[in-house]
Amino acid sequence: MRSVIVSLSMVFAIAALAPCAANARSVKRHLHPTGVDPDAQGVAVASIHAKAHRGKFRVSARNLNPGATFGISVAGVRIGSLTTNAAGSGTARFSSSPGGTTQFLGVDPRGKLVEVSDDRGEDVLETKMPGNTDDQGDVQCCLTDDDDDGTECEETTADECTAEGGTNMGTGSCFPNPCPTSPPTPDIQCCEPDEDGPECEEKSAAECSADGGVNMGTGSCEPNPCASTPPNTVRCCISEDEQGEQDDEQEDGPQTVLRKKRHGARSTRVPVSLAKDKDEDEDDDRDHPEPPECEQLTAAHCSEEGGTAIGPGSCEPNPCVSSPSGAFLN
Repeated sequence: MRSVIVSLSMVFAIAALAPCAANARSVKRHLHPTGVDPDAQGVAVASIHAKAHRGKFRVSARNLNPGATFGISVAGVRIGSLTTNAAGSGTARFSSSPGGTTQFLGVDPRGKLVEVSDDRGEDVLETKMPGNTDDQGDVQCCLTDDDDDGTECEETTADECTAEGGTNMGTGSCFPNPCPTSPPTPDIQCCEPDEDGPECEEKSAAECSADGGVNMGTGSCEPNPCASTPPNTVRCCISEDEQGEQDDEQEDGPQTVLRKKRHGARSTRVPVSLAKDKDEDEDDDRDHPEPPECEQLTAAHCSEEGGTAIGPGSCEPNPCVSSPSGAFLN
């Protein structure tokens, strides 16, 4: 009786493991020479675990030209290469999770033509890999995955796929995953206010809005896309002589003159009382010259004001420096 129970337990255990083993079952085919190199021989082995979305593929060959590189193609698409040693033998390994010399595998070779070609593109070896004989008639069913807001693939019948609310992608393998995934929302250039001028940070549009920033669209913050000055403006250096130019006409006798006074982009003339005579004022101006002032103006407006345009940029700190010749330097 005990032996019967043990036997039944083993049967159930094997039955439980059978689907997993089947899903990762290896398929093997010998590579046949095409006639380009009659002595060439080889073998191709594929091990695909469709439900886990992983797989491995190996192509081995011998009796090829020594020290040469051969292309490996699946269904007419080159997926990698094989390099032979001095004896004319070589192996190419592929994996869905490559590492080291292992090359990337992004296709299920089962049921497809595998070819080994020389550097002239001539096929030297080829074979048709056996298809996936397990669960014949199953379809690729894309089901919503609530964990990562994407979709996952399951090989199931068309009726089961419909019953579970999935999308039938047709017959085929779930390796590689044929189900579309939701691409991550790209970060945008977010310009945020700062004492030294707007700063750019790459973040989501929602985060930018919550932080009171300005969405400049997708892209990199290098170089900084946040404009610190109004468009089409230049730094305009205006000397004190221009701003305080005296008018030849006087009002209220010799003690009062009209002087220009700036109000942003406008200039007005206001009466100014003279505390000293004209000669003393000129001596003071020469002894204590006022530095030129910098303002953000259009090039045309700067010219109208008698200033010197020194190109776009910030007026902090003051870039206007008076040279001995009276010209302005940046």
